Amino acid sequence: MATVRISKMLLQEVEGHINSMRQATFKATIEPQYPAGNKEFKDKVIDAGMQKIWSTHASIRTVVPEAWLRKPHRMDITLGGRAELQIEGLFLVPPDSKGFGNSYVEVSLSDEEAEAAGILGPLRAYAELNSAHRDKFDAATEKVLNFLKSCKSVNDALKKYPDIALYLPQGIKDTVDRVVERAKAGEKEAQVLDVLTEDDRNALTTTGVVGALFVGK
Repeated sequence: MATVRISKMLLQEVEGHINSMRQATFKATIEPQYPAGNKEFKDKVIDAGMQKIWSTHASIRTVVPEAWLRKPHRMDITLGGRAELQIEGLFLVPPDSKGFGNSYVEVSLSDEEAEAAGILGPLRAYAELNSAHRDKFDAATEKVLNFLKSCKSVNDALKKYPDIALYLPQGIKDTVDRVVERAKAGEKEAQVLDVLTEDDRNALTTTGVVGALFVGK
């Protein structure tokens, strides 16, 4: 059986593979939950933005000639001082509204205004999902690399924790001539307890399985 040395280059390849897993999993499981892709949410944002834009001209909104208005194709919404959303569409706005000609219109909503419009809650929930996903893969990267550094070779790593294969690029796995037999449960515990706890291994296996489902798709 070929012995694969744990080199700096190998660790970089593993880290790159984990980043690919991170990105693929994000695209498949987190990105589709972005609220701005939901029509109901998008309509709420547009309604809140247009109300704010027209707030100082409310009395003439229904009577002002359309020819007098700007017709931007994008609304840039800032929430609580943070640039958050860009909504594509065709918007009829007063000529003195912020923005640039018919390219875009700018509107700023306070957190209170966004909360009242039902906008802030979904964005915060999405931000929490994004943060949890990032933290999970940051932790996986750190634990996997530290574990590999503690091993004599990839072969040694596979004997101690076979599911580490989930985090290895195919090219590295291809250099190992045969599947390494799993160590007995008691031996595995003694070998890796000082580097990976049982909880660490369970979390890494779960993250690795999910990442492997999407990477390369």
